[in-house]
Amino acid sequence: MKKALIQMGEQTIIERTAQLFQNIFEEVIIVTNQFKDYHHLNTKLTKDLIPDAGPLGGLYSGLKTSSHKYSFVAACDMPFIDPAIIFHLQNYAQSNAYDVIVPEFNGFIEPLFAFYSKRCLPTISNHLQRKDLKIRSIYSFVKVKQVQCDKFAESEKAFFNINTKHDLQLAKKLYYG
Repeated sequence: MKKALIQMGEQTIIERTAQLFQNIFEEVIIVTNQFKDYHHLNTKLTKDLIPDAGPLGGLYSGLKTSSHKYSFVAACDMPFIDPAIIFHLQNYAQSNAYDVIVPEFNGFIEPLFAFYSKRCLPTISNHLQRKDLKIRSIYSFVKVKQVQCDKFAESEKAFFNINTKHDLQLAKKLYYG
């Protein structure tokens, strides 16, 4: 199952996300090895520059492709992204003081819903070469700002992602009411 292509209402998750991001950002990049599934989205597409490197490899590919100093990165399986949280995090990126701006909710950070600076590329490259593929493993080597996001009423829903069939059922229940 391609999680990004799960239908939620009239759109797939990725269609909804791409549309939302196009309203917020000048440039929207999808990292995929299946261009045919995403050509209709009117976004920039790039393949994994380092195959089989998981989300860290996707992060690397997106940052390398980006024309901007900071990029907002989100997982493709998050159907309830809240733009208010993105704007809240973006305020910290404008200071240029951090390499990563990551939300914290209920004591947990969300590395696949965060701003990353191109300054992270050498560290990510190093980790990829060592096959240390956890995004969080780069955090000790870059300047990270954890931003408390508990104040957003919909935070729990905004950070919800679909990993199992149970998650999919719950997402549909949350979406359709």
